[in-house]
Amino acid sequence: MKTKKFNFILAGIVLLLLLTGILVLSSASVSASWEKFSNTSYFLRHQLIGLAVGLLAALLAFKIPLEFFKKYSLWLYVTALTATGLVFVPFLGVKLGGSARWLQIGPFAFQPSEL
Repeated sequence: MKTKKFNFILAGIVLLLLLTGILVLSSASVSASWEKFSNTSYFLRHQLIGLAVGLLAALLAFKIPLEFFKKYSLWLYVTALTATGLVFVPFLGVKLGGSARWLQIGPFAFQPSEL
């Protein structure tokens, strides 16, 4: 079995894009954040929390062997399709702006298209 090699160039590009996005968000959302929440860093803080969760998920996915994804790809695909269809179920799907794109499960909401 081959061992995974860490691609430093790809990681550097991703890190650069993440930092650029955080910088743009922090400078562009100050006034809107102040007007809506009386806090200049509201959107930035939520984006950083999402970034931390995403990086944790990426690290966990990096540790999972590729054979797992090959073995269960069909089930993962069916699960993603099913979750995408669940947005049309009235008590699960959240309709915003006239379209149903989010699933609300307890206190958590997510877009199944991200799966």
